[in-house]
Amino acid sequence: MKKVIIKHLHLENYKGIKWFDSDIYGKTYISGRNGIGKSTLCDAIFDIFCDKMQDGSSTDNIRPHDENGTDFDRIDIVREINIEIDGVEYLLSKVTSQKWVRPRGCETEEFQGNETKYQINGFDKSKKEYVEFIESAICKMDILTMLLNAQPFINTLKKSTAQARDLLTKLTGFSVENFIASNPKYADINEIMRGESVETVLKKLRKDLANQKKDLEKVQ
Repeated sequence: MKKVIIKHLHLENYKGIKWFDSDIYGKTYISGRNGIGKSTLCDAIFDIFCDKMQDGSSTDNIRPHDENGTDFDRIDIVREINIEIDGVEYLLSKVTSQKWVRPRGCETEEFQGNETKYQINGFDKSKKEYVEFIESAICKMDILTMLLNAQPFINTLKKSTAQARDLLTKLTGFSVENFIASNPKYADINEIMRGESVETVLKKLRKDLANQKKDLEKVQ
């Protein structure tokens, strides 16, 4: 198992945090009154590693806003983290900016959405390259999300048992083929499944059973 150590965290204009810059030690405890930003720090770490919030939701609402909920425009949202993976240090950075364009014939600029730039050790990377680094250097992002916080998995389980099962399969490295090879007595069940989900197969079997009972009643 790879050893990952968070050594430093830097944030600018991230949700309710205007500026944060601190070393992280072996055991770092974060305390403070409600609303001071403890959860925001956790969200930022999840954002960097998993491209999600700590509850598994999207990172769409990270721009700071005033007391009326109006976003502060034209400021960059910066999150950087220094980590050590098996003794090798890396600097991961994500900077989200607004894209403003002035249409032809117009005097004012129009907001065209957000764009995020990724860097590893100061070198620009595409989102694909950034994700590939995280998943090769640490582990798959969906698995990492579950390892850091159980809530995203619980949310997935409530939404879809099949999807939650797929996540557990990835997490444990379970392989149907290897399982059948080691337990040939279950080969018939695997044949019945034929790549379908458990829920789909059970639904079909229950339907078949109900039809068989109806046919039996007719015969009797």
